[in-house]
Amino acid sequence: MSRLSYITMVVAGGIFLLAVLFAISLLPRGVREVAALTNVHGIPFSPTGDWTEVTQALAHTDVYLREPVAFKKLLLTFEYVPHDSRSLAVGVRENSFWLSYAPITFYEASDTTANEAPRTATVELPLTDKLQDVDHSIDVLFIANGQTEGSLKNELADTTKWHIRNLQARTVVETIPPRAALKDYLRSILTRERPL
Repeated sequence: MSRLSYITMVVAGGIFLLAVLFAISLLPRGVREVAALTNVHGIPFSPTGDWTEVTQALAHTDVYLREPVAFKKLLLTFEYVPHDSRSLAVGVRENSFWLSYAPITFYEASDTTANEAPRTATVELPLTDKLQDVDHSIDVLFIANGQTEGSLKNELADTTKWHIRNLQARTVVETIPPRAALKDYLRSILTRERPL
């Protein structure tokens, strides 16, 4: 086999694989099931009426997809009350390291905002390069005050308090994701990367 025919086969295979992944991404999309919000040890936060009171800097949930993450975005919509939080962010787990989240900030405190009033947020999270478990779930982490590992070291002194309710997740088709995201997705499929 000549070098040119080998390169042609590799390119054709890559294009075919991308076409298959794109076709898979067109599978049903819409509202997805969201698990209860827990701390990083898996203990659910206590409900206060129809609100969930988050009392630690890191709050975890699973979103159960019915399809692969390729060419998808996750839209999270929820109501929240920040109380004394300086910032609130949310991210989706990127790789097998348990704190591999690239958070997107949806709230930052300012002197002019009332922190006790309920607010609504919709956060768009690209999924193509995110880690998906064998049950098709993805890990979502809410992060208060920019804390990650530090909050685990100071759990007893953690004074985090904010409320959330009506957490809904929907998947939508992303236009063409960045090349690096596609590359990471293909690598995770080939190496069978799974959460630790």
